[in-house]
Amino acid sequence: MTSARWQDRIGHRAPPLATDDVSPRRRRRIAAGLGATLVVACMSFLTQAPPFRVDQVLLTRAGDYERVSGTTLQSVASVVGQNIFTVSTSTVAAQVASLPGVRRARVITRLPNIVEIEVEERLPIVVWRTFAGDLLVDDQGVVVSTANRTEEVGSAVLPVVVDTSGTAVAVGDRVPARAILAVGAVTAAFEASRLPLEAVEYGATGLSFVFDGGTRVVMGEPDDLNAKFGHMLAVRALAQEQGVRLTTLDVRAPTRPSYRIATPIPAPTETPRAAATPPRPRS
Repeated sequence: MTSARWQDRIGHRAPPLATDDVSPRRRRRIAAGLGATLVVACMSFLTQAPPFRVDQVLLTRAGDYERVSGTTLQSVASVVGQNIFTVSTSTVAAQVASLPGVRRARVITRLPNIVEIEVEERLPIVVWRTFAGDLLVDDQGVVVSTANRTEEVGSAVLPVVVDTSGTAVAVGDRVPARAILAVGAVTAAFEASRLPLEAVEYGATGLSFVFDGGTRVVMGEPDDLNAKFGHMLAVRALAQEQGVRLTTLDVRAPTRPSYRIATPIPAPTETPRAAATPPRPRS
């Protein structure tokens, strides 16, 4: 009796031998598992390997204007010693851009251990004078830093805006950006008209400009500037024709300007002297 028939007789048949009993789907799962294990091992090595720890930070600036020091930028970024694969460029860029003197920032990682920070700094255009001191403000109304001396950008001296509102303003705060831009436009208009601008103020009534030996022009909110400036020139010309001096000219409503005329000081009156009595002739 053959072995096959003997196995049938006892109720058991041995399974046939197969050269490959692993299905294609199972082979793919095994390969995926091995690949994931390899990736994890590689990432673990890369994130812990000393050659990939940041040991150099490069700073590049857009423009020649340098107000924020490199030490401050690096301390805010705080990436030295981190693994370069774990550095979040967006987070670092947001940290650097949060500095009052920085307009925008971009962070780039360079293998194996270099982080480059590109910085565009804020350019101040006015000096904002408060009761606590002078501050530098850019075109977006951001207070960039303090000003301890007469600030210049290039060859142009920055205009000074006197804050008469009494509001406390500090570095990093914002002042009305529209008012800042209006100061530049009106200052240029005064220069083009050859009018001696003496002071610029900002307070409860908005913008005011002092010129002509103390004449205060109240312009209010920074809108309709062309119309307001034109009415100011017209009223000033009329006052000059009539020989009067204006102390205040309110053009917040350009179609209905109001003004105040300086009260003339009356000329002193002389007391008439008594006529001298002629001497009597001697007898």
